[in-house]
Formats: sequence, C-alpha cells, structure tokens
Amino acid sequence: ARNFGRSSLEPSSPPPPPRPPRSESMKRCMHTESENQRSEGTAEVEYQRGLEAYYAGDLTQALSALNNACALAPLQGLIHFQVGVIYGRLRNFGRAALSFYEALKLLPADNSYNWAKAVARAWDSSKRVGFQTVLVRNGPAWMRDKVALQQVAVCAASASPDDPLVWELYADAHAWTRRHAQAYHGFWKASQLCYSERRRIARARAAALQLTLRDAIQVRQ
Repeated sequence: ARNFGRSSLEPSSPPPPPRPPRSESMKRCMHTESENQRSEGTAEVEYQRGLEAYYAGDLTQALSALNNACALAPLQGLIHFQVGVIYGRLRNFGRAALSFYEALKLLPADNSYNWAKAVARAWDSSKRVGFQTVLVRNGPAWMRDKVALQQVAVCAASASPDDPLVWELYADAHAWTRRHAQAYHGFWKASQLCYSERRRIARARAAALQLTLRDAIQVRQ
C-alpha cells in the first residue's frame, strides 16, 4: 500500500494513550464556554454590521443589528452605548436614556472617555423626556444626589473636555448646588463647543447665570 507522508523505512511510532473519560460537569462546562465564544463572535459581527449601517445613514438597520448584538452579548457596555446613540438620533430619548443607563452599569467608572460620554448622554436624554421620572425609576443613585452628581460631572469634564454635553452636565450639576460661578463656566464652555440652537441655549443660560452672579455681588456690597 502506498504510504503518504511517511517513508517506508521510518519506524512506526507507538499509538497515543487513550484520553481519560470526561466527567459530565466538565462536558457541560466546555459546552457552555464554546457557546459563549460563539455568541461573542456573532455579537461582534452584528456590532460591526450595525456600525457600518449607522455610518451609511441606515439607522433602522443599524438599530436592528445592534439590538441583536445586545441580545447575544448583554454585558458589553459599548453595545448599549451605541444603541443609545441611535435612539437619540431617532429622537426616542426615553429609550436612549435607558440604553445609556445600562451602559453606565456595565462600563467601568474609571473616568474614561466612553464612561464620560455615557454619563453626559444619559443625563441629556433624561432631561429631554422629563428626567426626574426617568432618573427615579431607572437611573443610578448618584444622579439623584446633587453632591455626588457634581463630583461625577467634574470627573467627566476632565475625561472628555471636548464634549459640550459633558460641560452641560457640569453646569447643571453646579447649578443644582447653587455654585453659580462654576455653572456659568460650564455653560460658557458648552457654548464654545456646540453649534446652532444648542449653542444659543447654552449662551442664554450662561448670560442668566452671569446676571445672577452680578446681583449676588451687588447684594454683598
């Protein structure tokens, strides 16, 4: 018989020892790991497909693909973040806020760029739909604590200093605690970074705070 891959003069090697039988628990564990790997791989495909559709301007297709990715990898905060971005583009701010809140639960609170963006967008989306109701039902506790929110806003501004939404959050948080000088700085900074209608609103709020500060100085004098 013809022997491919081995010379007829090469001595035959002994057969490998038989594998020990796997226990049922080991089999289940290996099966679960392989299923998780397949799910994560499929989630990555859906995530990339969603991003491609988003950048192509097809928001409906992008949302469908990213929701599929969320179902396959529900613990990936960046996927929830992108879902929130699309809901915001579709002006469904309630769903956007919920997606950003979910991202905040999963993203590490390490003052990173993505964390800061999620904080700012969660706050912005909740404001647009009457944020008190959304926050009480779904938001993290620090968003209902004025001092804690102020601390988070300062961290977010240092992590993402070029995002106008972050500076609006910074200004709102300081306005809540009646720190008008810091709030004025936040709105003025936001007005320099954003455009069109949002810029006008930020400047108007900064001007109102400037009048408040001027009145406070006159009262002291």
